[in-house]
Amino acid sequence: MASQVPRKILDHMSLLGDVHVTPENLGMMTVRSTEGIPEGERLDYWRHSVLYRMEPIAEEGGKPFAGRLVYIAGENCAFVHNVSEAIHTRRDRARLRRDDCDEILVGLVERGAPSRLSHEGSQTLRQDDLCIADFSRPIEYMQARNREITLMFRRSSLTDALKGDVSTLAGRLLPRGGISAILRSHLRLIAIEAANMSARERAAMIAAASEMTLLALQREFRTGADEEQFPTGLYAAAMTVIRHYCWNPELNPEIVASRVGCSRATLYRIFAAESESVARVIWNARLDRAHALLMASSESGAFISDIAFRSGFIDMPTFNRMFKRRFDRTPTEARLGTR
Repeated sequence: MASQVPRKILDHMSLLGDVHVTPENLGMMTVRSTEGIPEGERLDYWRHSVLYRMEPIAEEGGKPFAGRLVYIAGENCAFVHNVSEAIHTRRDRARLRRDDCDEILVGLVERGAPSRLSHEGSQTLRQDDLCIADFSRPIEYMQARNREITLMFRRSSLTDALKGDVSTLAGRLLPRGGISAILRSHLRLIAIEAANMSARERAAMIAAASEMTLLALQREFRTGADEEQFPTGLYAAAMTVIRHYCWNPELNPEIVASRVGCSRATLYRIFAAESESVARVIWNARLDRAHALLMASSESGAFISDIAFRSGFIDMPTFNRMFKRRFDRTPTEARLGTR
């Protein structure tokens, strides 16, 4: 008897291109998993419920296939987090003609062994690579067991951002440093925290990721990037830098601007639009870090002066004064839970 395989299609491209994004579905999270499906039916299920645009050729690595995918609807792009066993997939010219799909994906190899990609040339993808895939071109992917995070864009979004032909992007890699490094960190944060966020929070995080990606593409593939075209992305990138490096007492607005790749004047304007001061956000990040360390049971034996130093403060009077002003109690009171 033929096995009954679920046929409900999670067509990412259809969701992205044909469904009008409304406040009701923006940030909505959908999960697909092979858990509970018999081993012999999993690849067929994955073909019909997840891959759809790609044809699985074979399982790789000798293990029964297993996978889990999280899809989140965004306003300008969709977010996909895929964890799966090794698999060999292909998108050939016959499939291109059949579905006429031309969306562009920017994917992060979050973790896993090297995978082989044939897409306007052949290359090996490794952990932390950010690769561009163009679904209007043939693709063959010998994917190792790994975790990938993908942003899926309408072609028109990239055409507008780059002000021209995007057909040369297929198979290209974004650089390891600059705004691309911040984008990697941001994508990982979404993947880790998505289940704990509200739909509105997920939508905001994806919107920021979208703008960071478009800015990274502009800087890499277009002459004369417009650094103020994507204020949400720049603001989120700057906040990521501040959170990661607030422990450094030398961190200042000039360093933050340099890290995200914009002028200091642009950074000031972007923060002013959020009714924020860059310097104040840096100091508040240091204070929040210190407060979290004071509350952590693993830091119960640490000197308060040591926590202050590890949070970016170089003198105790300044730390005590600013801490009291922000939290309405002294560091000692915060640790003891008094007041």
